[in-house]
Amino acid sequence: MELEINNKMYEFNFGMAFLRDINKKIEAPIEAGSAIKQQIGLKYYLSLLLDGDLTALVDVLEVANRACSPRLSVKDLDKFIDNEADTEQLFEQVLGGLGTANATKKVMNQVQQVVAKAQNKSTN
Repeated sequence: MELEINNKMYEFNFGMAFLRDINKKIEAPIEAGSAIKQQIGLKYYLSLLLDGDLTALVDVLEVANRACSPRLSVKDLDKFIDNEADTEQLFEQVLGGLGTANATKKVMNQVQQVVAKAQNKSTN
């Protein structure tokens, strides 16, 4: 995925390097009381993105740009969100990229199914 920010093109990649880095951000016990933890950052951030959380959007974009050149700072992403971005379209682009990348599409589908089930239960 590419975005033009400050008249410069930036690449964002949702591949394996992204998956490793985003998963490291959040850990949870495998089961209650267990000392063994699993990295669940992607699932956590996907749920925040589906809720429209702008800070999660910036975090995801920053991680997706880490292995790319040129690099973009969080400060630059914040300015982009504040001043230039159509945030609804940006959420759609990022979720679309996460839904099609080989490294993330399976988890994306799982999270979307869980959200859809929860929404169905709340409307019934």
